Amino acid sequence: MELDNIIIEDNLETTFGESLNELLNSSYRGSIFRAALAYVSPYGVKKIKNSIKKFKRKKGTIEIIAGINIGANPITGLKDIYKLCGLSSTYIFYDRKRGIFHPKLYYIKNESKKYAVCWIGSNNLTEDGFYNNYEFSVQIRLKGDNYDNFIPLLDEYFEKLISNDNCMIITDEVLTILEEERIDDNRKKAYNKLPDYEKGLDKIFKKFAKKKKIRGFVMTLSHNDVSGIRSEPYFLVPISARDYNKDFWGWNYDFKPSPKAGYPENKVRIIIYLDNTFLNEETRRIYWVEGRAEFRFVSQTIYNLGDEYVGNVLNIEKTDNNIYKINILTPSNESYNNVLKKASKLTPGHKKWGYVY
Repeated sequence: MELDNIIIEDNLETTFGESLNELLNSSYRGSIFRAALAYVSPYGVKKIKNSIKKFKRKKGTIEIIAGINIGANPITGLKDIYKLCGLSSTYIFYDRKRGIFHPKLYYIKNESKKYAVCWIGSNNLTEDGFYNNYEFSVQIRLKGDNYDNFIPLLDEYFEKLISNDNCMIITDEVLTILEEERIDDNRKKAYNKLPDYEKGLDKIFKKFAKKKKIRGFVMTLSHNDVSGIRSEPYFLVPISARDYNKDFWGWNYDFKPSPKAGYPENKVRIIIYLDNTFLNEETRRIYWVEGRAEFRFVSQTIYNLGDEYVGNVLNIEKTDNNIYKINILTPSNESYNNVLKKASKLTPGHKKWGYVY
């Protein structure tokens, strides 16, 4: 049944799996696919494997947050989706005190086209949830003003989940710890909490507390960052990146009103490298103009690089004494591709950014 831009999907006539795969395959280039769900199974991952690969070939960005409290084999499913989607794409949500992580939200969006499709319903990322069970979901197609009014709400919800202390990005080391601590017990049943994982999960969240483990920030450079046209030389850091980890930028405890305009600013020492070769050392400021969607990070050296550096990657590390070490990585650098993968988040202006753990 379709009512304008709303479609009811109940796994009777058209299955959820068919719908999701079709729209992943037909998505615009450079789209973003996000999902928050309670359980990922290995068989569910197989059902979207080819569509995800095609989505990635079209420069798509993927972020999946999954629970681990229910299901017969959650670790294997998480491992499979992590390998399929890549680094900085998959997260575990685990709250031992409160209860089970239980949403079922999927959406594909393209900011430049102002177009999105989202599903809100009962489907987990499993073969049964996609094809066999009697499930129910509402598919909503959004464009133009409807996109602008609704998608920011979903993005805000998603960012809140990722920034929550109970959300942990999956890495090889995280999976190793989970597998080492797993206890085989045939008495464990699906859809119950799995105490055999709790030791490993507690160990992970203690060792890899997200706010303490962020090692750096990565971002692609745009024309506005390196053109050298403005009288004031600065590159732009998205406010969404600032709000994702305020401690990295010292927001807002290190910021004071500027003497002239009263803008919040933080004076910092920066050391700049190009492909690991020293370029310059500067004392500069980071400041924010109210109403703008980005920080302004002042640097004469970076701003005057020129348009040939558009698309190159800034890898910023913050030392213990609050010095920012900025390494500009070009495509010829052997680390470029691995670092670029960590810039998994996309701004409306198509700038990519992310944090290094």
